[in-house]
Amino acid sequence: MDILKKNKDILDLFSIAILEENVELELIFGDSERNNPLDKSIFMRLLDKLKQEYYFLGESTNLDIKCKQDKGISPVRCTIKDIDSIKQYCVTNSLNDIDNIEFVKKTNYNKISNSKIKDTDYNLRMNLKMEENLHYKKDQILKYNGVHDTKQKHYRFKKRYSLRLQILYFVLI
Repeated sequence: MDILKKNKDILDLFSIAILEENVELELIFGDSERNNPLDKSIFMRLLDKLKQEYYFLGESTNLDIKCKQDKGISPVRCTIKDIDSIKQYCVTNSLNDIDNIEFVKKTNYNKISNSKIKDTDYNLRMNLKMEENLHYKKDQILKYNGVHDTKQKHYRFKKRYSLRLQILYFVLI
């Protein structure tokens, strides 16, 4: 790809994401949130092409929930990992009795200064994030649920398509 020849920083991001555990490399189409070149038709064509070229691992449906914290959004994400549990949550607005759930703390990668790249020529953004699985136990989930009920929430419903290319594993959302 020409983009990889253009900027050594991009190669560094790929290297870090491959070599370091719990580091995620995000590639976001659109050099800003308002300038996203993808619509559903383009996304589906891209997905079909990737399925032809790479090994398709499967798809999943998740609901991410983040609570408001101070002036922003908490770095802790609660993910409900199956459609039946998502439906249950939507009816009850409670995490009680939902087993297929995970808590992850996602933060910016700060070991290098250029962990975020914006490329207007290719209309995309790339960044590195650290993801730490918090392995919440039942009592921690109950505590989170009590706080969760009193906070404003940010929801993100995701359909994930996972593919693999030798050492790279990537997900389309």
